Amino acid sequence: SHPSFYPTDEFIQNESVFLVMGKAVPEGSTVYVLLRDRNRKSSNSSSRGFGAINFLVINPCTGAVCSAVDPNCPLREIEILATPYNLWANIQVDSRPSSVNYNVLNGDLWRPFFTSNYPMPKMLCTRKKPAKELFWR
Repeated sequence: SHPSFYPTDEFIQNESVFLVMGKAVPEGSTVYVLLRDRNRKSSNSSSRGFGAINFLVINPCTGAVCSAVDPNCPLREIEILATPYNLWANIQVDSRPSSVNYNVLNGDLWRPFFTSNYPMPKMLCTRKKPAKELFWR
């Protein structure tokens, strides 16, 4: 579940799963999953866990997994990162997964869609009854 308040910076920095909206080969515009791999250690101390080496890219249709630094990664551009409580627009000059710094709190690299002054609107559920179960034959 996601917080009912705008999360703290610490909460945001500890996020480990994102949806990525961007461009991939051969799909074109697409959505992938980005997973922080906390077991990988970057040799670059300035990235502090936000460098590409710390992230895995997952194709949700095929289940294929690759490192964000893999030059053969089919995801070629990262435009937006999404979590249950916000969206961040990538404003970095180089949007290749291997070059992106994933620290969404860095205002020189990312722009949030929602802030404490402009919170995400509450979503309304219009469904009154649960959906019927579907059975595959």
